[in-house]
Amino acid sequence: MDTQKKHEANFQTFRLQAAHRIKGPLFTSKDEINIIIRRDPASGRRIVLWHDIVSVFAAARCVQSGETILPFLSSEGSSEYLEPRRIEAHPDVVLDVVL
Repeated sequence: MDTQKKHEANFQTFRLQAAHRIKGPLFTSKDEINIIIRRDPASGRRIVLWHDIVSVFAAARCVQSGETILPFLSSEGSSEYLEPRRIEAHPDVVLDVVL
């Protein structure tokens, strides 16, 4: 497996939509931050924990792909979010963090 494919398989890339000062450094919409993808133990789905996102982007409100807001995952047949909160990983695209 080449380095690029290995990277895509293990990390989700995020960026801000606009410049904001977050926990000291200035991130801009051109900066991309990689966060580890985990496996959900119950479903086996590839996920990113919300806690991991807000540890970098403290004021994060939601994550979107293009014009689509990514929902927190919930258990099948329920509207209750799984805890800890998580979103499904999309390692083939850069996801936008919305403040």
